[in-house]
Amino acid sequence: MNWILVTTDGLVECPGEPYSDPKEIYNILLQHPGGSEGIMALLNTIREYHVRDSTTVVLWEVVVSEDVQMPSDG
Repeated sequence: MNWILVTTDGLVECPGEPYSDPKEIYNILLQHPGGSEGIMALLNTIREYHVRDSTTVVLWEVVVSEDVQMPSDG
């Protein structure tokens, strides 16, 4: 899975801090490989914890179809 996730502090500074460790966010996304299901699981959890801040989450998948290039020395 090659996902990029950007979020505001409402997700990581939620009361009870269920996602203070980034590995917890990663684990939720692994359990829900469809992407949107994982985001819904994250948002449902912080709602259950009565988050006080607004939260924005952006997730997208990165697909690399070509070999990477080597940087030049100069």
